[in-house]
Amino acid sequence: MELVPSVIATALSAVPDTARVVLYQGRTALVGKPDTRDAQRTRWLATYDSQSARFVRTLPEAHDEVLAIVGKYIIEPDLTSAPPADRLGPTAQAQLFLRESMPFVVVHPNGFAGWRVFNLLDGTMTSSTETDALSFARWRIGVLGAGGVPLWVLQVK
Repeated sequence: MELVPSVIATALSAVPDTARVVLYQGRTALVGKPDTRDAQRTRWLATYDSQSARFVRTLPEAHDEVLAIVGKYIIEPDLTSAPPADRLGPTAQAQLFLRESMPFVVVHPNGFAGWRVFNLLDGTMTSSTETDALSFARWRIGVLGAGGVPLWVLQVK
């Protein structure tokens, strides 16, 4: 018997590097790679806050259990939701931004001012200058299920 999609129940600290989506405390979250300067190699999560319509960074305990969703991810922007240009910066909400072929979201640290850019392909978070960028207000992330049918695990509308 095989689970489709593949899920792994594990501590946050043991999530595979290829996993970008986890279920944590009943919510879907994006999981980031630890900062290379972090001696403890702490993983962080970005959860969608529907009240503020943005992604918020949290730092759960390394031993907290998550369900890591692994496999080939599908990122699908709603092409009809692309404004002519949008601002990649601190006022950004939950838009999916594209720079060349790299998908990004803006993440706001929980309880702190500021913003960072999360790369959905490699799981890294970096600082950035404000810039105009192609964005999509509606988008979703999924994994391939049985028979190649996408199973959507995160939808932003």
